[in-house]
Amino acid sequence: MAVPSSYALRVDVLDVIFADNDRDLFRPGDTIQGFVRVVLQHKKSILDIDIKVKGKSTTHWVKDDKTYSSTDYFFKDSWILYGEVHGEQSPKTLSPGEHRFPFQYRLPDSPLPPTIRKRAGEVSFNVRVKIHRLNNKPPHKVKRQFHIHRDVDLNHVNHILEPVIRESTKTLTSCCCHVGQVTVTVAIDKGGYAPGEPIVLSGQVVDEDESTDSYDIHAALIQVTTFKSNEGTTTSRDVMIASVMSGHVSCEPRRLSTQAIFLPRELTPCAFQGCSNISLDYELEIKAYLGGTKPVATLSFPVIIGTIPALRNLHFQPHLRGDPIHLRPRPNDIEGQSASTVNGLPPSYESVMKENQELDVTPSIEKDTPSSLGSTPSSPLVQGDMKHYGVF
Repeated sequence: MAVPSSYALRVDVLDVIFADNDRDLFRPGDTIQGFVRVVLQHKKSILDIDIKVKGKSTTHWVKDDKTYSSTDYFFKDSWILYGEVHGEQSPKTLSPGEHRFPFQYRLPDSPLPPTIRKRAGEVSFNVRVKIHRLNNKPPHKVKRQFHIHRDVDLNHVNHILEPVIRESTKTLTSCCCHVGQVTVTVAIDKGGYAPGEPIVLSGQVVDEDESTDSYDIHAALIQVTTFKSNEGTTTSRDVMIASVMSGHVSCEPRRLSTQAIFLPRELTPCAFQGCSNISLDYELEIKAYLGGTKPVATLSFPVIIGTIPALRNLHFQPHLRGDPIHLRPRPNDIEGQSASTVNGLPPSYESVMKENQELDVTPSIEKDTPSSLGSTPSSPLVQGDMKHYGVF
């Protein structure tokens, strides 16, 4: 009988299969169940099969010839899946065919951040399996990634439904397009959103020069990720979606027509409270142009991205699921006036949505269930020129 070659003694299939149709998305506190699948054409002698389950965040970057790095483990456990009997190891023989070795592991019931991968760091979760061979030969191994979902309920965030206003006043002395003082005021309808929701923009422009009646408002949602180490920090700014809204206004003041930017479905939520070396935030950056190549105003709005939308009829209900986010109260952005009482600026959130409903161009966002906010309408929320760009 011919002796099988070393190639024939390999493991033909080595894989990690999760239960529930190989579902790889879990919540903190869930029990991961599944099995290790091994398929052999010929019998094989091994020492043991071990398994390791771990979740960690790592940062690493180089600046000015200096290396910065950090590692934070959320959990890390390993055990012998097959081959050890009462603490003693001895060679085992696997017969030809398919073998399944079941396993289960309970995730910590504590804040776990979502998976993220950036140039300077990442958060990862995986199951690693090794088949240790005899005579110190390199092991057969496989690694299977899984993902964490954690609810961020915006209904637990203080003042999340209040409009936020930013204002910028600038005196222009350039002769290229404008001379005089320009005041740009922009508002967003609230301070936090879930993926698929619209950010509703409104505002006005007041200027001393009437030489042009055109304006462009560039808006970009920026994901700001901060990576930390014992030696320092670094930050990346990634544009998740960008729009430009153009129009012509023939009267003073130049009131900007209400516009909406629908958020992408795939947005990583602000759920990194349990991570010591990576934090993630969002900001909406607005740049206003009045007939020139340089912006006359740049405004920044901090925005919270969650998984459960903030609804007025559900706000601050104690029985709702999700991790509460504690934020400092936002100061009024226009001194001496609140966002809801500024005379003539801008229309309230309710009036904006009522107007849109009358136009019948978007579904109401005052639904009874958060899941109803997931459907993006086929037409824009309001009329106007909205173009999407890959960069801002």
